[in-house]
Amino acid sequence: MWLLQKITVVLCVSVIIHADPLGNFLPHELAECVNRLTALANATDPLASVARLNIKQRENTGQQASVEKGIDYAGTEVPRLETPEDVHFYCIQKFVWKADMVRWEDYNITQTNKDFINGLLASMMKTSRSKHSRSKRQAGGPGGRFPPTGFRVRREIRRISDGERRAFFGVVRILKMNGVYDIFARYHMGITVDSAHGGPNFLGWHRVYLAMFEEAIRRIDRRLSLPFWDSTLDYDMVNPVHSIVWSPAFFGNGDGPVITGPFRYFAAHNGPLGRNIGFNSSLLTKESIRNIMTRCLTSEIVPLTAAPMFDLDALHGGPHMWVGGQLSMLETAAFDPVFFLHHAFIDYIWEIFRIHQFFDCGVKPNTDYPHVPDLHAALRPMDALQGYINIDGYRNYWTQFWYRYERSPTCPFCGSPYLRCDPIRGVCVSRERRLSPDEGSPGPMGYSAAGTAASPRAARARAFVATLGVGRQFPAPPAEPRTQIAQASMALMGAFRRKRRAVPQQQMTPFPFVGDNSTRQNIMQPLAIGAKFLASVSEDRTLDVLFRNNASGMFTGQNVDEATQAVYSGHAFRVAEPMPLLPVPVWDTLDSYMENPSSYITNSSAYDWLFVPVQVTYNAVGAEFSAQIPSMKCLSSDSILSHIKVSAQGLNYLGEYTDYAAVDNSIALASSHAIVAIRAPVVGPSISMVTASHGCGLMCKPMCIDTETGTLLYKPCTGILWIKPEDATAYVRSHDEAVESLARGGAKVPIMFECHKESQAPWQKL
Repeated sequence: MWLLQKITVVLCVSVIIHADPLGNFLPHELAECVNRLTALANATDPLASVARLNIKQRENTGQQASVEKGIDYAGTEVPRLETPEDVHFYCIQKFVWKADMVRWEDYNITQTNKDFINGLLASMMKTSRSKHSRSKRQAGGPGGRFPPTGFRVRREIRRISDGERRAFFGVVRILKMNGVYDIFARYHMGITVDSAHGGPNFLGWHRVYLAMFEEAIRRIDRRLSLPFWDSTLDYDMVNPVHSIVWSPAFFGNGDGPVITGPFRYFAAHNGPLGRNIGFNSSLLTKESIRNIMTRCLTSEIVPLTAAPMFDLDALHGGPHMWVGGQLSMLETAAFDPVFFLHHAFIDYIWEIFRIHQFFDCGVKPNTDYPHVPDLHAALRPMDALQGYINIDGYRNYWTQFWYRYERSPTCPFCGSPYLRCDPIRGVCVSRERRLSPDEGSPGPMGYSAAGTAASPRAARARAFVATLGVGRQFPAPPAEPRTQIAQASMALMGAFRRKRRAVPQQQMTPFPFVGDNSTRQNIMQPLAIGAKFLASVSEDRTLDVLFRNNASGMFTGQNVDEATQAVYSGHAFRVAEPMPLLPVPVWDTLDSYMENPSSYITNSSAYDWLFVPVQVTYNAVGAEFSAQIPSMKCLSSDSILSHIKVSAQGLNYLGEYTDYAAVDNSIALASSHAIVAIRAPVVGPSISMVTASHGCGLMCKPMCIDTETGTLLYKPCTGILWIKPEDATAYVRSHDEAVESLARGGAKVPIMFECHKESQAPWQKL
C-alpha cells in the first residue's frame, strides 16, 4: 500500500500511454540503499572488500557455498556485494520485501520468529529452474512451478490412514513444542482480523496462510499434507456432538479444557485450550454449499456484497461458534489446530466454486477479484504474509502446481471405517464416539426448565469457557435446534407456555429434570392422549429417536464388537484407497507444461504475463574483453559478441523474468533486443523495474519513451515501468508472438538501455 500511495502522487500529473515509465520517479528507500551500498562493490576496506567466490569450485569440493557478509558504512550487516548489479538487486529485494510490510508489532513475534517466517516465505517464492529447458528465460513468483517440498493432495481427516493421521498430529505437536505453531497462531491477530475477514481477501489470504502452514509441516515430514474437516459429515448425524472427531484418536475432547487427544494441554495467550462443542450456531450444511454453487461471481459469495445465505465468510463462522472456546474468537481461533482443518474445508468449498465458475459460468476465477478499497484492495500487500498481495491468493497456480483436493466422501462408498453411508438420505455421516457416563442426556432436550445444561460435562464446559473471557467473535448463522443455546431457549419457552396452559391439575403428573446442582424439579406434563394421525417413521434426528438412542447406550460403547472397538480407538484404517480428485479450473494444465518445458517456465498461466520488448545498444569502444576478471557473474563476451542481461523485477507483484540479448562488437553502436515478461494487470497497474547489465555486473542506463512530446523519442529514466489494465492489449501473451512482432517491425518498445564500458546507475544524470 505504501508503494502504491507514492506512485499515485505521480499518476496525478502523468499522462500514460501503453506502458509509461514513471519518468524520474524513484522511491526514496531504493535510491538511498543503492547510493549507500555502491561503495561496497569497489571498497578496499577489509570489512567491505570485494570477495570473489568461486562457488562452483566449492560445490565440486563438497564445501557449502555460503554467503559471506560485510559491514556497510552505516554499520549494517549486508551480504558481500561484488558488482554494481549485486548492489542493485540486493536493494530491490530489500525494497520489495520491506520488513514493515508485516506489522510485526501486532503479532508479538521475536526476531528469531521473523527470520523463520521470512525464510519459509522465501523458500515458497523461489524461482524454479528446469534442467531440461534449453531456454535461459525464466519467470518466478510465489512457489515457482512447485512448492519446495513437492506437490501434495489434501484429504478429509477421516479419509487418511491411521498412521498418516497420527504422523500429522505428531508434527503439529512438534511445531507447538518448538514455538513455530504459536507463530502461525499469532499471525491471525492484529490487523489481520480485519484485512483477512469481511471482504474478498478472506478467501485468498487464508489460502496462502494454509499453504505456508502446510509447508512448515512438510519441512518435518514430506509425506504429509494438510487434511480438511468436512463438518457437513457431522451435521448430518443424529447428534453432531457425538462425532468420532471429538475422540482422543482425532481432535480430543470438546467439553471444557482439552485434556485428551493430540492437542491435550495446548494453551493460548488467554488460557488453556478449551471447547464447548454444540453450544451455538451451526456446522456447515450441504444445503448451504449448494446455495453457494448457484452463484457465479466472487462478489456474490463474500461480504459486503453477498446475501446472507450465500456469504461464505459468514457461513464459515458457524463451526467456529459451534466448537466454542478459543475457536469462537477471532484473535485466538488459530490456537486450536482444528482451525487449520476447518479452513482447509472452506478452501475446498471455494475451490469447488472456482471450478463451477470456470466450467459452468465462463468466469476466470483468477481474475474475478471484486473491486473494493482499503484493506481488501486487490493490490494491497497481504498482512503478515510478506511479499504477497491480496490478489495472489486468487492465482491459479495454487491448485495447479501446489496442491489438489480429493473429493469429500459420498455414498455409497464413503471410503473410511470412521464414516458410514446413510441409505435413507444418501449421505456419508461420521461414526459416533464412545460417550462417557456423565455425557448422556436424561431427557430429549438435555436441558432443565431454567435453561441450564442437564449434562454435567456440558455444564462444566460452559463454566470453563466462560473463564476465557469474551473477545471479538466470528459472525455466524443463528443457532440450529440441536445446539445448547437453542435447546435452552426451547426449554424456557416450553416451561413458560405450560404455566399459561389451562389444563386441569388432575391430568398432570410430575416429570423429573436434573439441573446443574442435581436438584430435582417437578414439571407437570399432560398424560391424556387422544387419537393420533398416521405418519411415516421418525427420521434420524427427531427428538424421540435422539432420546431413544441416548437412553439405549448406543453411543456409550457398551457391548461392542472388536471392529467397533477399533473404530472407537482410532485403529481401524491401515490403508486409504485413492478416490477422485477435484479438477483444476484452468485451461493450461500441468500436463501441457510438461509436454513442452522449454517454452516458458512460470508459476502461473501463460495468460497471466505480458511479453514486452526491450532494446539494448552497446558501445564497445575502449572495452578490454581480455582484462575482465574471471567470475561466475561475468557474462560471456569476446571480440565478436557481448551478451546483455535484461531483467524485469515486480515491485507490486511477485515475479521476475530474465532474457539475454547478443550484440555484435564489430559495430560501434551495436543494437539488439531482449524480451521480458511482466505480470498482466488485472484490477490495477503492474509495476516493475527493468534493468540491464553486461560484463561482470556493470549496469546499463535506461531510456524511456518521452510521453510529454508524444513522439518515439527516448529520455533518461529510472527504469520503473507501469502497465495499466486498459493498456495490456498493446502487448502479446507469449514469447514467440513477441519475437514475431519484432520481426515484423510493429512491436512497441517502451524502454531501451545504453550500455558502456563503465557501469551507470539507472538514475544517474537524469
